[in-house]
Amino acid sequence: MSPPDLSAAVDAILAARAELARLDETLRAAGAPEAAHGAPARDPQAAQAAQAAQGKAGAETAASSRPSRAKRARAGIHSPGPAGARGGGAEIPAFLPAPAKPPAPRPPKPAAPARDPLFANGVEITFGPDADVTYAERTTEITERQAELLAVLAPAMPLPVGRDFIAGKLWASPPTHADVMLGEIASSLKAALPGIGLQLKTVRGVGIALQPLEG
Repeated sequence: MSPPDLSAAVDAILAARAELARLDETLRAAGAPEAAHGAPARDPQAAQAAQAAQGKAGAETAASSRPSRAKRARAGIHSPGPAGARGGGAEIPAFLPAPAKPPAPRPPKPAAPARDPLFANGVEITFGPDADVTYAERTTEITERQAELLAVLAPAMPLPVGRDFIAGKLWASPPTHADVMLGEIASSLKAALPGIGLQLKTVRGVGIALQPLEG
């Protein structure tokens, strides 16, 4: 409470007490009879006037102890509204943190461009999840890795291609066991080619060759 407000409250209390004292003196001068316990009896109207004066002083004191609307606004507090009214309720801070926004979704990665089919020495190779190879008007399905291996061997058909060269084409950075992995790919492809008239041959010390099936 600021000094001016406190001073006003004290003045109101002192004025109420002075009014009560004046009423008591008036009653005593009029010769009012004593009460049952020895205290002077008061006129009902005078007593009501005294209670009203005391209640007024107490209300002024309570009002002066409450912060004004402007002070409450500066402190960042809303005044509670009446029960059931829109916006009523307990006092709440005026400045609440804004709700956090969810992170923006990342744009999807662009799909890798489809590789065009390869034609070499009568062999047609298509790539992707639905890869296949066609030779002599016959077609068989193969895996993506098998298609990549055929794309290295078909242009050199029927000559062999070195294993190190093949590994460099299949992997940007060949793994430690690239030779073993290449052997597994070639082995599974070798089983799929005879149905269309092709075969894989391993030339020791040289590499792998794609050739027409003999006979």
